[in-house]
Amino acid sequence: MRNEINEIELVLLIGDMKPETIIELLQQNGYNIESVLEGKEELKKYLYFDTPDKTLYHSGESLRIRLAKEAGGRHKVTYKVPNVPRTEEGYANRKEYNAAFSEEPILENALEKFFVEYPEVGLPNNLQHVVNVDKTRSTYELTSRDGETAELAFEDVLAIDPNNNAIQKRLTREMEVELRSAPTEILDDIRTIIKSYDPSIISSKKSKYNLALEAIEEQQWTK
Repeated sequence: MRNEINEIELVLLIGDMKPETIIELLQQNGYNIESVLEGKEELKKYLYFDTPDKTLYHSGESLRIRLAKEAGGRHKVTYKVPNVPRTEEGYANRKEYNAAFSEEPILENALEKFFVEYPEVGLPNNLQHVVNVDKTRSTYELTSRDGETAELAFEDVLAIDPNNNAIQKRLTREMEVELRSAPTEILDDIRTIIKSYDPSIISSKKSKYNLALEAIEEQQWTK
């Protein structure tokens, strides 16, 4: 089933700052925050694809498969169009195409089915599996003082070489606020609240795919 969305999000690299501290700060400033999974973390596994010369990496695109959580589940294929350059505030705004499939083997059939579903995407035909990403994610429902809602998440991200699982690199912990219909003023407000508490917090200027691929290539070079 086709599913196209426009993603608008704020991504901050929070390092050692605890999610509990950020949640408390936002609550003190009038935000209501409810856990989506009763405070439990969720592990998500992704496979990323690109051409041998990293065409998607250089153009700001990404193509990935999110693996099903359990046997017999559906794998989700996502293609993200070239980045609208992230703003100085760290906001990302890009369109993504999604489709879910249960076919095995994953690498051959899920991508093939995706291209049938979205013939207009026109990706290269020499794609290969280039990096894996494991994300441990805690997700919350955030409601502003005006009743606008957004998704708040904290992620620990591990980049893994798909050809050698011993080559890994843990990336800086991220905080994401993803808008649905809420105005972007919420992102301004949240960013101001957090940076007022800790001015060292910075916005992420790169996608997870770019960060993960760079981290693994650096690890491969040093091995």
